[in-house]
This record gives sequence, structure tokens and C-alpha cells, in this order.
Amino acid sequence: MQHGADGRSWLYRLGPSAVAAFWFLGFALLWWFDRPLYAAVMGQYIWNNAETWAASANFPFFDLGAVLQAAACWRQGVDVFAPNACMQGGIFNYTPLLLRIGLLGIGPGAQLTGGVLLGLLFIAASAFLPPVRKCGEFLLRSAVLCSCAVVHGLVAANIDLAVFVLVVAGVALQRAGFAGRVLGYALFLFGGALKFYPAVLLALTLRENRLRLACIGAVLTLGAGIVAFHYAQALSGIFVNLPLGLPFRGSFGAVNLPFGLALLAFMDQPSVLPGGEAFHAALHHPGLPLYVVLGSRVLVLAALATGLRLASLYAAPLARLDERRRLFLVAGAVLLAFCFYIAPNYEYRGVYLLLTLPGLHGMARAGSKPARLILALILPLLCERILWTVFGAIGALLPGHALASWLGILLWLLREAGWWFIMVSFTAIGFAFMRAAFAHLQGGGEMLPIHHGIRGDSRAGAMAGEAREVKS
Repeated sequence: MQHGADGRSWLYRLGPSAVAAFWFLGFALLWWFDRPLYAAVMGQYIWNNAETWAASANFPFFDLGAVLQAAACWRQGVDVFAPNACMQGGIFNYTPLLLRIGLLGIGPGAQLTGGVLLGLLFIAASAFLPPVRKCGEFLLRSAVLCSCAVVHGLVAANIDLAVFVLVVAGVALQRAGFAGRVLGYALFLFGGALKFYPAVLLALTLRENRLRLACIGAVLTLGAGIVAFHYAQALSGIFVNLPLGLPFRGSFGAVNLPFGLALLAFMDQPSVLPGGEAFHAALHHPGLPLYVVLGSRVLVLAALATGLRLASLYAAPLARLDERRRLFLVAGAVLLAFCFYIAPNYEYRGVYLLLTLPGLHGMARAGSKPARLILALILPLLCERILWTVFGAIGALLPGHALASWLGILLWLLREAGWWFIMVSFTAIGFAFMRAAFAHLQGGGEMLPIHHGIRGDSRAGAMAGEAREVKS
């Protein structure tokens, strides 16, 4: 299946998103006609506790519902950054901007409508990624859009889906003129106002020339200072309330490996299954925080150093990509690496791997073995729930508890190895981008696409870029 000559075939541009839309519709119909079966399927497809799925069977999109409830409570004067009865003892750990939804009169009653619209908007945004070129790429993108992690984001209507839409729009605008790029930076900033981490995509401002970069930096610094001063108390509460969770299932992050290894070391009978006195005792071991903090920092520093060393390995394949795929790859790589190193992430944050797929396929076609390995790892990591179910069935057939426990530990270690390999590779891609950007800054120019001597922010440059994309 090769890319159409005009490069605009609906199958390549819209096909994977259409598959995701039908998949989303299938879950919606299941919820509508058989809610107990819906809850049972969700319990096997996505990580969460039984109480959550029992509640979501009656009313889905629970993450969006929690945000809407918090906004309504905040409007009533409740301190939502502390446990409160209005939120059934819960706390709010998003940015203060989201609470302003309450000022628009949007309350918990909009949960169902808002969840459906958010899901459809996310699926529509996925159609604006660079189109697939071959059958294998079509199948992988469709499978990722239907994976456990992405479906988790859809059925929970998590705010990460809204941020994904902003990121896709912001990256797409980077190929426009200066005014378009500024609008893209504003979308990144707005995403950062929703969930903090998208602000890291302002690293793309390094593509500007020195004067523009200085002006943008001054405006951003002033704005950040105003926000920090005005919302200092709320922000401090948010950072204190950031969830940690357990390291073995349904999450990814640099803290998971040292956290999990420390827990296993403190158990008499190591196991990745939560529950039991041994697990509880290990979780409350007095030395656990020290091991986790020191281990996380050492691993992050080692990963950053390795990424810096490997940057030259990724520089040439990255430079050979067309500008559109390169921008999406860099954006996804920087965003995910930042999230990975800073805090643990629930599985639905894996939706940002979609941004990297077009560029990784381009690098793989050019002969990059690391890109091929990343592509092979993405789907298993995003379908972790299914793998655990399969391994659990195998473990049940093994004689003795110990063999089943070690099988689970092996799967967890393989998962961690996969995430670390991807994130170190993404770190190297980020460093390769920054090296090229700084080289252009030292020369006093802009790091923008150039095609046969024509600047890429001009109409002719954009047309030349599309021509090169179709030819490749």
C-alpha cells in the first residue's frame, strides 16, 4: 500500500482516525445497550479498580466529571486543593485555570455531552497528523488509536485529550509564517495553563532568530512571573497533591523502576501484585523514600547523559525527515521525555506517542534500527493490560506461587526496559534538535525549513516541502 500520487488520499489521511471513531462508537453502543457487560469489558481492557468501572457503567467520562465537579465546588467557595466533602473527600490537582470552567456555567451536568465531544475532537485531531504511507504504518497507527491506553483516555474523557488537540494544532502552525508560529506558541502556553507539562514545547521557539527569541522569552518570563505570583498558594498545593501511585502496572515514569525494585527488595516473597502483609510492610518501609529519590535522580542523570551522547546518532536521520514529520517527532519526544523524568504518568498519557509515529516511520525507512525497535515496542506498551492478562493466565498454570510471581516480575522488568529505551532515544532526539537550533542561533539565522534556497515560511517553500514529502 503506497502513498497516493497526489498525497491526499482519504484512506491515508483519515483511515486510522475512522477506525478509531468506529472503535469509540462500539464502546458507546456497548455502554448504551449492556452496561454490566461494558463494565466487565472495561475491567479487562483498561487498568482501574472495580469500583471505578461500576460507577462509570452508570455514568462514563469520570475524569472530566471530576474536573467539572471541582469547578462547581470552587465556584461555591470550597478549597478544592484540600480534601473536602463537596468532592467526596477528593482533592484537585490540575491547574487553577480549569476551575474557571465553573464561571462559564458548565457543571457536572455536562459530563456526558462534554465527554463525547472531547473524544470526537481528539479523534478528529489525530487525522491532522502527517498521513501514513504504507500498509504497516496504517495498521500500527490504527492499532495505537484503539490501544488500551488511548481508550482509557477516551472513556475517562481525560484532559490529556484536550491537550493533545492543542499540541497537534500548535505543531501544525509551526510550518506557517511568524504570526502562525506565535499562535502555535500561544496554544502550547494555553496547554501549559491546563496541565503544566505542554509548556515544555516552547522549546520550539529556539527555531526563531535571536531577536524574536529574545522578545518571546521576555514575554514568557513576564507572564510566568505574573502567574506564579497570582496563583502561588494554589500552585504549591497542586505540587504537593501530585499522585504517585504504584509502580508495577498502568503507568510509566522514571520513578517506577527504583520504586519497584525497592519494594521487591523489602518483601519476603517478591511480587508485583499489590495486597498482603508483605506488600503493605514494604510500602511503608522507613528506608523506601530515600532509595526511591536517590535511585530516580541517578537514573535520570544517567539517561540524560546517555541521550546527550547518542544525539549524534539521531541527528542525520532526523535531518533527513521532511519538516512536518520532524516537528511532530521532536514535539512528541520532548513532551514525553519531560513527563517521564518529572513524574509518574498514567497510561493514557501514552497518546502523545501518536505524535512521534510519522517521524519514526520515516527514520525506520531510512534504515534507523533504533526507530524500528521503538515502533515495535509502542503497541505492546500501550496494550499493557492485555499482556498482564495473558501472563496472568500463564502464571496460573505454573506450579507454585513463586514461579508465577517471578513471571510477573519479568514482565514488569521488560516493560520498564522498553520505556527506558524509548525515553533515552527521545532524549537523544531532543538534544539533536537543540544542537541544530543552537547552531543556527550562533549563525544569527532562523532554524526554519529551507528548500532549494527558498525559506520554508514562504508559500513557495511550503509547496516545495510538500513536493519533497510526496516524492519520498
